[in-house]
Amino acid sequence: MGGQGNGKEVKLLRTWFSPYVRRVVWVLKLKGLDYEWVEQGFRDPKNRSQLLLKYNPVMKTVPVLVHHGWPVLESLIILEYIDETWKNNPILPSDPYDRATARFWANLIDQKNKERMLVASSLDDNSMNQITKSLNKLLSLTDKKQMEEEMKQASNTIEILDRELKAKGNKFFGVETINRDC
Repeated sequence: MGGQGNGKEVKLLRTWFSPYVRRVVWVLKLKGLDYEWVEQGFRDPKNRSQLLLKYNPVMKTVPVLVHHGWPVLESLIILEYIDETWKNNPILPSDPYDRATARFWANLIDQKNKERMLVASSLDDNSMNQITKSLNKLLSLTDKKQMEEEMKQASNTIEILDRELKAKGNKFFGVETINRDC
């Protein structure tokens, strides 16, 4: 990865399975930033890494972006920090109203999907087996109504955002272009 950051300058405390981490990784790639990936295996609340406890002693969660030794917490806040620090390939619109609107939609999607994301992130470190079991359980739902409701809930949130994008006439939320090399 090329870019303005380097592994010593930018660290990301993360777990591979977190959807919150994934969006930070996506934006780091979009911006072309090199970073040091510091995996955190912290399923057991009593077994948090010293690095995580140092940089996020209150929440003790990932993602944590460390830039020049200073921690930035919570994925949406991290995304804004990255966008404000590295100006190339903006992820938020420059217009204040459009930027506020984008923040609203990001927050709404977070709130609507928080329970699903937490369930997906609650597997232990031997997760491949657990993920397989969880997916099989989901796929083997026999109650058709329950299956339909789960699928409807997941697609409703995406449809809301899709309608907003179409109303704005943009391919991407609030911006016209995006780096296609990531």
